Amino acid sequence: MNTTQTLSPLLVVPREYSQPLLHDGEPVVDLRLRWAEGGADCPRRLARLLSRVPAVWQRYWEAVTVPLAAEALAACRARSRPFTPWLCTLDTRVTQHSGCLLCVQWEAVLRRDGLPAVPVRHTLVWDLSADTPRPLSSFLSRHFPRAAALRAVAAQAPPGTDRLALWRRFSPRRFFLRGEEVVVFYPPDALGPGEGFAEFPVGRLPEGRAEDALPVP
Repeated sequence: MNTTQTLSPLLVVPREYSQPLLHDGEPVVDLRLRWAEGGADCPRRLARLLSRVPAVWQRYWEAVTVPLAAEALAACRARSRPFTPWLCTLDTRVTQHSGCLLCVQWEAVLRRDGLPAVPVRHTLVWDLSADTPRPLSSFLSRHFPRAAALRAVAAQAPPGTDRLALWRRFSPRRFFLRGEEVVVFYPPDALGPGEGFAEFPVGRLPEGRAEDALPVP
């Protein structure tokens, strides 16, 4: 587990797990998971959620990716080509732990030989004192927080960015905390082909006060 903060092992505990996934006795997928598990001081709801994420991804890869990889293996054999097992990874990163706030970021990636990687990112911002998630709107202006976030994104977008895509592909669920910044992000290719995750700060946490945030000027 990657972390940008020094965390008490009583709050979260890093875990790792790797296993080849088989089809008819042959490895077709390499599974590598790194996640954060709730420690003794972790709030109950958060601990349940942290343990659920790697299990959900493992079940998905076993049910969906393994059959597809098996088909790729059969196609390679039919053409007398070598087959490299696909690689499925889950990495976990704590991007913020300040006061009563904890931000966790998961990135799941499918890698296939000769093809572009397929990454998926999930994030969670949690209020440790209330044991509840914090939405993006709680960090922005109380009046029209979505519009405020989109204005901040549009002001930072590179020239030539599809402005309609900025609005259509925006999701208030795609955000995280990084240092004092509140950052929204877009999935790869959302704003143009060949683009990775596009990230835009839309607010900031006042120094010493993790309970509130200020909009980006």
